[in-house]
Amino acid sequence: MGFPILATYRLQLRGPSSGFGFTFADAENLLDYLDELGVSHLYPVSYTHLLLATMTKWPSILFGFMEQVCEGDECGAVPFGIDYYIRPLVWGGIGAAITAATLGPFVSMLKGWYMSFWPALALALIVISAVVGSVLTMICRPYWGG
Repeated sequence: MGFPILATYRLQLRGPSSGFGFTFADAENLLDYLDELGVSHLYPVSYTHLLLATMTKWPSILFGFMEQVCEGDECGAVPFGIDYYIRPLVWGGIGAAITAATLGPFVSMLKGWYMSFWPALALALIVISAVVGSVLTMICRPYWGG
C-alpha cells in the first residue's frame, strides 16, 4: 500500500523546443517546494496524445477501415448481421476510452489508485475497438461484394 493521497499536483511536461520547456529534471527541482505545500502525489501530463490524434496519420491507420464499411440497401446480407455491430463497437470503444481518460483520474483520487492506469486503459480500449472493427470489416467484405 502506498502513501495516502493528501493533495495531487499535475506536471505539464513539454520539450525544450516548445519555448516553455518543463522536464522531469525541472520537476525534481520543485519537490521540496511542493512538499512544503502538502502535495503528496504528482502525475505527469503531456500533449503527446493530442498531437498524435491531430497531426499524424494514426487516426487513419487505426480507423481507415471505416471507409470500407458498406451502408444502405445495396449491401449483401452478412451472416448473423455482424455488419451492424461495426460502427457501434468502434464508437463505443472510443466513448469508453474518453470516459476512462476523463473520469478515471477522479476515481483514482477517491480510491487511491495509480493515476497512470487510466491513460493506458484508454489507449488499450481504442486499439481493441480498432482491431475488432477491422476484423469484422474484413469478415463482412466478401458478403458486400468487395
